[in-house]
Amino acid sequence: MNIRYTLAAYLTAALVLLSIWLPEAAHYHVATPSIAPAVIDRSRALPPIPVMRELAALNLGVEVDLSAPELTRTADKITDGLLQLPGYAPVAIGIPFDPSDLDKGLPTWRLQFASLAAPEILLDAYAVSGNEVYFTLARDMILAWIKYEKRQWLPRGFLWNDHAIAARVTVLAKFWGACRARGDFSPEVAASVLEAVSRSGEMLAKEGHFTFATNHGIMQNLALLHIATAFPALPAAQRFRQIAFDRLRDQMAFFLDDEGIVLEHSAGYHSHGMVLLGKALRYLTLNDMAPPPSWLSKYEKGKEFMAMIHRPDGSLPIYGNTNGGRRPDTPVTDIDSQGRASALHPAKEWHPAAAHALYPVAGYSVWWDNLASAGPPGQTQTVMAWSYYPGHGHKLADEMSLLLWSGNQTWLTNTGYWPYGVWGRDETYSWEGSNAPHLAGEPRNSARRTELLGYAAQEGLAASHLRRTGPDGYSAERQVVHLGSDLWLVLDRALDGIPRKTTTTWTFYPDLDLSRGALADEFRLSRRQRDACMATFVLGSKGTEISTLKGSKTPFAGWVVVGSQPVPAPSLLVEQPSGGSWAVTLLALEQDCRERFAAPPKVLAGNGADGWKVSLPLKNGAVEVERTGATVLVTDGSGKTGDRQITLRPAPDLTAERRAIDGSFQSAAMKYKKYPELFEYRSRLSYLLLGVFLFQEAAVAVCIGRARTYRIPLRMLGIAAWIVGGSLIYLVYLKV
Repeated sequence: MNIRYTLAAYLTAALVLLSIWLPEAAHYHVATPSIAPAVIDRSRALPPIPVMRELAALNLGVEVDLSAPELTRTADKITDGLLQLPGYAPVAIGIPFDPSDLDKGLPTWRLQFASLAAPEILLDAYAVSGNEVYFTLARDMILAWIKYEKRQWLPRGFLWNDHAIAARVTVLAKFWGACRARGDFSPEVAASVLEAVSRSGEMLAKEGHFTFATNHGIMQNLALLHIATAFPALPAAQRFRQIAFDRLRDQMAFFLDDEGIVLEHSAGYHSHGMVLLGKALRYLTLNDMAPPPSWLSKYEKGKEFMAMIHRPDGSLPIYGNTNGGRRPDTPVTDIDSQGRASALHPAKEWHPAAAHALYPVAGYSVWWDNLASAGPPGQTQTVMAWSYYPGHGHKLADEMSLLLWSGNQTWLTNTGYWPYGVWGRDETYSWEGSNAPHLAGEPRNSARRTELLGYAAQEGLAASHLRRTGPDGYSAERQVVHLGSDLWLVLDRALDGIPRKTTTTWTFYPDLDLSRGALADEFRLSRRQRDACMATFVLGSKGTEISTLKGSKTPFAGWVVVGSQPVPAPSLLVEQPSGGSWAVTLLALEQDCRERFAAPPKVLAGNGADGWKVSLPLKNGAVEVERTGATVLVTDGSGKTGDRQITLRPAPDLTAERRAIDGSFQSAAMKYKKYPELFEYRSRLSYLLLGVFLFQEAAVAVCIGRARTYRIPLRMLGIAAWIVGGSLIYLVYLKV
């Protein structure tokens, strides 16, 4: 009798532990289909070789940009058990596959490894060199991976990460394209590959795996379309194609707006989103599916926005998760009159269609100078960003930030896309990584709303006025007035009902030198070759403190990410009381570093946001900039350009557009219930319960040794406690 109760207690504890992990195993489990010989035969013939060659270029992994010589050198290192991905130190890996490698390196490296980056590099090296060693090792690595993955019940690292699965699909297709016509073709290898593709497709199609809110969901759908295109003979190909199309239809209502802008708060992710959308349109064409006209319209407008933000030197303005430095070309597709998309190809050029553009729904404005009269060395780009769509991807706290580029040089910037797993990531996702005014210590997810109060732009003069209402009565306003092509006046104002501190970090590009100027309140930026400088003045209300920082950890300031690497950069940290403070920042370019100012700028009048006057004592004549109501007047004392003025127009009512986007997002959230990722919670809970079980057994042994009559009641009490506790864990704590 006692043994029965003991076994019942053990069984109850085991069932509780099992209940913790069964949902996890069920979530990741998909049936492994059996591949019939007829499917293998048809898959060797369909699609035609030109299509397979085109598909080989439609990669969904992290871009590995290597020249042909670099490919073969990297492949040679892989054969020696060393994987060196661009931007990362070499990492020793097991050949053909060691599961412990899933735990090595930084998160992005682990993502690339789980995306089969190593065998893909080998396949690309084989394609350019014909070296059979590369193909053989790629085959062995892929087969070893397939064998390992097939045996797993629970995730490890990025094994079943949504992006990694999507990227593996394109690598498996590339491998299939290389081996299906070979003389040493193996039906056993073919069956393994087609099974792995089918299993990946089932996991991508599984509702709980769908990351609807971000570009990851787009990539999941593109991977399903890739399967349908590269493996049309698979029994599930048509189902995968339809699932992908239906999901894309839901996502396209909020992934980018009618202005054509990807709503992921980043220049880099607009570029990435345009690549994904171009691929989606091409996949549909290859599958003889017609995209909705709205997709085509958004895509064409998205290319127009890409032209507005793309700079002649190949860089993008660093707002949101965007890297500094030159970026790989953004391939595009051309849409014919029938709505069919061409194969993707590099854009011939990115030339803005207009000098000024406002995107009020997405939350951006872009101003260009000297588009027609000068080449890239004389062109200037000004970008303001205030986009914020809660729940959408890659949001950094940076509303009202300002980005300046001129003469093939980034001058004013934000920090950019900080690497995963490296200190400082939390700071860059919060306000410290941008030049937007904010409360000291304000969290990245603070309750806030930013609105465009006024805007006007014409040749030689442009202005915008933004206001952000923040937490607990704090609000900040930023006005930017751009004069000519080389001078910017920034007026920041903070209001607060609580005595706190407001701060702004002006970050400049790493290749610039920052020093104190000869005039009061002046700082000077210069390029290393001393062919261009920028005079920077910061004037502030009482209590303003200014610090120069570079590569500082505490406080976090003076960093820019270039090529995925954080690089120390010069910066100015401006700190002020949050109640009723103001700051005027002047940024003036100087060709050949010829100083332009005879004296420091002065604030001549200040009567609120729409009533102020600033004097700019230039050597060739003083300039006064004045705002009265909605009118900005520039009085030019030099007599060269005469007086100029513009009237700021109020922003359009965007209620309907915002409601449509938010409604589509919420509808998708209700439709696609994402499985909660609780692997770490389950692990910690399992260890805790094992500890509880051991403590229980020790306590029972002690109690039974003293009073054997309590054996059965103690066991029954323990069983009841495990049942109640297990139910609470299953139904409440883990919420499954």
